[in-house]
Amino acid sequence: MQKLKRILALAGVIFLVGMYVIVFILGLTASPATKGALMAAIACTIVIPVLIYAMLLIARVLGTRNSLPEESPEEESNVAQTSDTRANTSGTDLKQSK
Repeated sequence: MQKLKRILALAGVIFLVGMYVIVFILGLTASPATKGALMAAIACTIVIPVLIYAMLLIARVLGTRNSLPEESPEEESNVAQTSDTRANTSGTDLKQSK
């Protein structure tokens, strides 16, 4: 999970820095596309972190849903004792019903 977070964070930073560099270069050249690029950079400044957060949240939820909780050896012995007791009582019930 840590590796996924780092990769997504690095990709987001690279994308945003690239957008800012493009806007800066377009601003220096007085290109007519500067206003559109500036608006796109501002929108990406908000949208990219939100999307990264959403992907991490979904990965966390799906990751915990697929993992099974581990039982301690103490709980396993309790389960074994309970099933042994049930087997003994079910045999007793059969004998009593005859």
